[in-house]
Amino acid sequence: MATIYGQAYRALAVTPSSNNDLGRHARGVYVTGAGNLVVTLAGDEDGTFVTFASHACQYHPIEVKRIWAESTATGIIALYHD
Repeated sequence: MATIYGQAYRALAVTPSSNNDLGRHARGVYVTGAGNLVVTLAGDEDGTFVTFASHACQYHPIEVKRIWAESTATGIIALYHD
């Protein structure tokens, strides 16, 4: 199981996609606009997803491989630690 620790050293804006995984697993997700964040966690099977209700300016300490287009949250930023 991966451990999330330390500060992010890289942040990339994400365009959610229901067809494509992120280039590499993000170790955290920051959302600037409130809404639902729909993701596939790094350890989940392809095609499965979980929905997080997100407030504006909220950090989610989760490791994800896909952020789905069904997300209604805006300003989604993937954070990388390594």
